[in-house]
Amino acid sequence: MHMINPNLFVMWDEKIRNNWGCSSNARGYFNFLIRMQLELDELISDYARVKGFSKNKGIVGLLNELNGRIGQKYSITRWIDVYNWTKYSEKGKKL
Repeated sequence: MHMINPNLFVMWDEKIRNNWGCSSNARGYFNFLIRMQLELDELISDYARVKGFSKNKGIVGLLNELNGRIGQKYSITRWIDVYNWTKYSEKGKKL
């Protein structure tokens, strides 16, 4: 799904899937997407609270801040991919 529409579907591989405790089938990916949505919702709520934004402004503010740090324009799903890769891949553990 990610390869078809990377701006909508979050990437997962065996390490990410195993660390999130998801099965390697369609139901497992669906559960993974739900979990990513919940994680993102919590992140945006926390960011908005700390910055004094409304939740709607929180997502825009968060994306602007993250993208400004790297000088590129990533979608929120790409940032979730970066987070998961950094946290769960062997290469990411060396960063």
